[in-house]
Amino acid sequence: MPRRVMDISLPPIEIVDMRYELVGRRNRSIFSFRLRRRMAEELKKGHQVMLFLNRRGFSTYVFCRECGYVERCENCSVALTYHRDRNLMICHHCGLERPVPRGCPRCKSMYIRHFGIGTQQVEAEVRKFFPKARVARMDSDAVSSKGSHARILDAFRKGEIDVLVGTQMIAKGLDFPNVTLVGVINADLALNLPDFRAGERAFNLLTQVGGRSGRSEKDGMVIIQTYNPEHYSIIAAKSHDYKSFYAEEIAAREAVMYPPFTAAASVLIRGSDEEIVVQVAHRLAEMMRELRDKEFGGIDIIGPAPAPLMRIRGRYRWHLLVKSIERERMTLFLREIMSRVSSKMIAGTDLIVDVDPISLL
Repeated sequence: MPRRVMDISLPPIEIVDMRYELVGRRNRSIFSFRLRRRMAEELKKGHQVMLFLNRRGFSTYVFCRECGYVERCENCSVALTYHRDRNLMICHHCGLERPVPRGCPRCKSMYIRHFGIGTQQVEAEVRKFFPKARVARMDSDAVSSKGSHARILDAFRKGEIDVLVGTQMIAKGLDFPNVTLVGVINADLALNLPDFRAGERAFNLLTQVGGRSGRSEKDGMVIIQTYNPEHYSIIAAKSHDYKSFYAEEIAAREAVMYPPFTAAASVLIRGSDEEIVVQVAHRLAEMMRELRDKEFGGIDIIGPAPAPLMRIRGRYRWHLLVKSIERERMTLFLREIMSRVSSKMIAGTDLIVDVDPISLL
């Protein structure tokens, strides 16, 4: 869709290679020089700016700031997640563990870091570079009180806020005619989520966020900052090219036999006692593999591993992923497993099976 309601063109998208910001310009800020300069221009005109960050508490990954290399699981093709408490990188699909490398395996640079920036840091940087700007933040922390979400949006709509920093809450469905610049702080946070749909999610988010800029007669612009400008999701989002994105994404899915080329189901174990959850997850995985080997060849079982969101509301979460090219066979396998699971075996936990899961997070 190259145009929007009222025949307004989609805004141009500019990609900033953050590798060059460090190596070529020695810029260690989370803002590229290009984004800062454009923000200054738009604010001087009295226009508004939206800054988007796909912040998730679990999405800390290890990458090289010089070449953009990201540590990925050799079995699952998803980014490994950095766990500060153990100083390890872990695959949240199969449980693979690796030590954090001292240098980049690809370019040998020592600028290899774990990345996990939050909206509060973005807000602080805006205030540092633009002390006169009126800044507000919209994330789950900032809108926790009743009515705060609506109050922030109303103030922004009235022009009482110059720069709005936000997460998924500002990605779609909002119409602010005076917004002429949208900045995506780090597109790689979406690309490197530990989920096989990460590329699809990144493309959707980037196209949705970009739609917030230039929604009136004023020209808008989108600036996307990334350490991986060659990724097909970034390239397709820049040109609003849904067809090329689909072609690349479907080929990537087929190469590792992820849906739609296989049927998939998530098996989630959750409970308040972490040790019990881990024990149940491993017992269940052992039972599943024994049944698979005896009666259900062609079923692929991945895990168990801690879920990316390993703890929610005091409950620990581990999961397994079941795949098969034969949907009916996978369904029969899952039914047989559930019939064999006793309440004693999973005591202290909940067992949730989700066929065709929308998310593995």
